[in-house]
Amino acid sequence: MRARRLLACFFLLLVLPGLLALLGAGVVVARSPWMVVWAIDAVWSPPPDPSGAARVVSVPAGLSAAQIAVLLAEEGLVADPRAFRAAVRWLRIDSQLKPGQYRLSPGMTVSALALALQQGRDRLVRVTIPEGRRAEEVAEIIAATGVAAKADLVRLMAAGASPALRAERLPGSTLEGFLFPDTYLVPPDYGAAAFIDLLLSTFDRKVPSELRAQAAAQGLTFYQALILASIVEREAAVDEERPLIAGVFLNRLRDGLPLAADPTVQYALALDPTQQARFGWWKRDLTLDDLALASPYNTYQVPGLPPAPICNPGLASIEAVLRPQATEYRYFVALPDGTHAFAATFAEHQFNVARVRALAQP
Repeated sequence: MRARRLLACFFLLLVLPGLLALLGAGVVVARSPWMVVWAIDAVWSPPPDPSGAARVVSVPAGLSAAQIAVLLAEEGLVADPRAFRAAVRWLRIDSQLKPGQYRLSPGMTVSALALALQQGRDRLVRVTIPEGRRAEEVAEIIAATGVAAKADLVRLMAAGASPALRAERLPGSTLEGFLFPDTYLVPPDYGAAAFIDLLLSTFDRKVPSELRAQAAAQGLTFYQALILASIVEREAAVDEERPLIAGVFLNRLRDGLPLAADPTVQYALALDPTQQARFGWWKRDLTLDDLALASPYNTYQVPGLPPAPICNPGLASIEAVLRPQATEYRYFVALPDGTHAFAATFAEHQFNVARVRALAQP
């Protein structure tokens, strides 16, 4: 390394007089910095690992060029932070480096790293998909970042043509339920097909086969467990209650009681474009007419599970169904703070409902 630095210094001593002569002669010197930068790349600080894998690097806002140089060195992307500082100074871009998430490789030269940060090349887009969103909402969230078109996303989600998942889904079902909620970092031009594959592969990684096999202990197929998890996701506002809510729903299924879950009615209502335009994807206040809606998704009217998931649940809700809390409860009602009052009998449930209504009075 010491020999390389000495060689670089020797090279700079050779080219610097020529560069100064060009400046003194008034010649346009747009190209001259590259002679120095070439020496930095080739002699002073060549790529530390030409065959190394790319990695995601976060460059926070507010860092100086010197601080970014140290960050890149800590990430193993440059051998000497002083080389990066020298390159950005010669290129006159030390004040133009952009913060963000980048996919960078230890095989990149110092100048390539500098220009990537100056031009925003290799910068990644952060896409966060919250738990409990239905497929159309997921498409809207992704499309809002510009990495894929909403129409393409909706089409692929509706087609459900994933060979890896075909055996686990009902014939003709969509990808609803399998679009795993998480934060993703992708290139700006990622595209719909690639993003759908990313969502599905993340689901496969976060919900491995050994976890899915636990559905049998609850008397369910994994797809049925996923459907129930989607309902738990929409019902639970407090993480600690997820296994208990799952236990209540499993009790109701075993007893032949309708699930009577408001989110399934909300999902059914939004299948009607007119209703969706008026009330959004999840209508807040349901009426008696809503609860009487004729739909296979209306769990007030149709016993058992709906035909497919109503949203895309997170891992906590999936695990809650696969590992539910044992309970005698058969009923629950939401309290103003988002928690629930649980009851073992219908009479107790009616008392809890009356209490909740009293709390809602002004």
